[in-house]
Amino acid sequence: MKFRWILLLVLVVAVMFLARPKESWTEVKRSWARREWIVTMLLVAVVVYFLYGVYTMYTENTLQQLRELWR
Repeated sequence: MKFRWILLLVLVVAVMFLARPKESWTEVKRSWARREWIVTMLLVAVVVYFLYGVYTMYTENTLQQLRELWR
């Protein structure tokens, strides 16, 4: 199932690139120029998701159970 999704994604990107190669290349260059901002935003999203997971574990008392398990 996962292979199908990857294949579908590659196929969609290929069709978009073939349909409008000039605009696609321009967009790739623009995205590459903003790569630091994109990486920063992705990192912020991952950190927020991680903190949400830790908070969820804290509110469900899962952290206390893990602490007792490690003793």
